[in-house]
Amino acid sequence: MSLEDVVRHYEDFAYQLYLSNDESTAEIESNLKQFFRLLFTPSAPGFSKKELLREYIRNDKQLDHSLPCLLNDDELHYYVSQFEQAGMHGPLSYYRTSKIRYDEERELLLLWGTEDTTCAQFLVKKAYGQIPHMHDQPCQGKGHWLMIESSDEVTNIVSEWLSTKNGKSTRQRL
Repeated sequence: MSLEDVVRHYEDFAYQLYLSNDESTAEIESNLKQFFRLLFTPSAPGFSKKELLREYIRNDKQLDHSLPCLLNDDELHYYVSQFEQAGMHGPLSYYRTSKIRYDEERELLLLWGTEDTTCAQFLVKKAYGQIPHMHDQPCQGKGHWLMIESSDEVTNIVSEWLSTKNGKSTRQRL
């Protein structure tokens, strides 16, 4: 399934069309601090709708800087400095390869935060129609950045799920 098809089914994933566009790389690289502040806002201001992410990145739409950021100033500076050096082409290629990843689909575990505005429960339920080998696990009261908000819970959930796949406990190796 192409990314365009996904967006037709799930309008809140329209931001991924922008991220998959080659033009987004330079725009994001020119506005890394704005990008990461927006990305790490627990209750993102509706950027998932078509073209809104681009408007925020290009500063056509102002980000409310009073919104909390999951990163402290040092962490934000670190992210910006690392991606200033490495660039965004590689990370954004994730979105450019969505069709290939779909075609190679394997069994997967979807962890999602119940407070994640881009992953509402009704979307998770609809996803089963497109991804038949999916298993989902909600993380109550968490947003989009589960590894930052609840890393121990994520580790435990993934470890348990993996142990059902090979019959062995993976906990000792994690």
